[in-house]
Amino acid sequence: MSGLFKMRFCATLMPGVRCLRLMESAVMRLTLALCLLFSGCQTDVTQEVAIVKDYAERYEPQIRKVDLEDVGEVRAPPGQFSDVPDAKTLDAVEKLASADSRAHEKYILLIFLRHHRANVEIAHQSYALQDLREKGFANPLVKELCRLIDCKPADTEPMFSGVEYSWVKRHREFQQYEPIRVEMKRIEAVEKQIEENLRESLKRKGTSHNRMQRTRIQ
Repeated sequence: MSGLFKMRFCATLMPGVRCLRLMESAVMRLTLALCLLFSGCQTDVTQEVAIVKDYAERYEPQIRKVDLEDVGEVRAPPGQFSDVPDAKTLDAVEKLASADSRAHEKYILLIFLRHHRANVEIAHQSYALQDLREKGFANPLVKELCRLIDCKPADTEPMFSGVEYSWVKRHREFQQYEPIRVEMKRIEAVEKQIEENLRESLKRKGTSHNRMQRTRIQ
């Protein structure tokens, strides 16, 4: 191959080679930018989740003590959910909701499981999570719970505590989280006790009815 031909051949190839190198460089820069972007987002989400986790694991439902005539001091259940988190936690919940994240779902469920457990342990019943007169979601945690479990309560029907309990029963993977497993066991124990009490009550009523029938026959 003559020297002149070699020069012409290299001159023909060089624009393509330069273009390929430029493309490779651009792809590398774009890949690096995307990695940094998503790495940063993940770090931010992790931080927000940690804030919600800390709040949930420290959360205790509001249990009041009231004085009743002829009974004395008794514990009152929390009833309607009225807890509003501190500004830091509230901001974290809002950011996670804006990002359409579910990374904190088990911690939101834990909050409402503890609230429901207190209601059933003390009063053996659930309560509406918020007042029907309130339009939309007055409580930010109730709003986030509904987003996560896809709950759309009607304006004419209250949403009761226990919706999170039913959700966890259907999605048992959440019970791998020890605090949730503990709350589920406590709620199940109360439900079992309520059922036993009901059977005993019906049994006593049946025995009493049979005695009344025998008395009438005699």
